[in-house]
Amino acid sequence: KIIALLLTVLLCFSLCACGGDKKLTEEELLATAVSTDIQTLQTAAYENKLKAKEDYCNKPIIISGTVLKIEEDYVILHDASKVFLDAYLSVDDLTKISSGDYITVVGIISDIQDKEMNLGGFIESSYSSPHYIMNLGYLVE
Repeated sequence: KIIALLLTVLLCFSLCACGGDKKLTEEELLATAVSTDIQTLQTAAYENKLKAKEDYCNKPIIISGTVLKIEEDYVILHDASKVFLDAYLSVDDLTKISSGDYITVVGIISDIQDKEMNLGGFIESSYSSPHYIMNLGYLVE
């Protein structure tokens, strides 16, 4: 009985250790990604943020946009709208791009957050806008 109990406990620990999230590869994401654009994300976020989360979060997405800003671990993409995509990319991917580049990324959007944007130098110096957060992303082109 003691051996059976010990084996049961070990089995539980091994299942817990293997239960972590699997990081998808770029190829796996590209095979299942749905293509969209920032204008579509903008419309969805402003019409109904809850529905936008349901439609676009936790699903593979491929999207293109202009690089607004490059941070230490992510890039902010946009088009002419006030909606942004914060794509967390590898250091290798981040070093390949420059501000103003038009790029395509693939990944999984995890959330939509309202963030304060500083426009520096404009009359409207800051405003809050929806940011789609892509925690797992890859540079496609």
